[in-house]
Amino acid sequence: MAKIPRLKRIRIHTEQDLENWVSKPAPQEEIVMLVTYNEASGSKHVSREKIHDAITPYGWIGVRRHTLNTHLIGQVIRKSGA
Repeated sequence: MAKIPRLKRIRIHTEQDLENWVSKPAPQEEIVMLVTYNEASGSKHVSREKIHDAITPYGWIGVRRHTLNTHLIGQVIRKSGA
């Protein structure tokens, strides 16, 4: 099992939360972990596909997913070229 990296964690409860974060013009870290609830948690879940679709236009790519606990999933993303 892969060790979970210590990165800045961004909690994402909705697609709008994700869009608000990724579209911020301020300088951001080169690699972060987006944290969302797992699919069984229902409405607070943001799928891998939705994350991919939202981050790609802003130059981010998905690296790896981690199960953080029974309810939370972490998606490591990084800026392209980082």
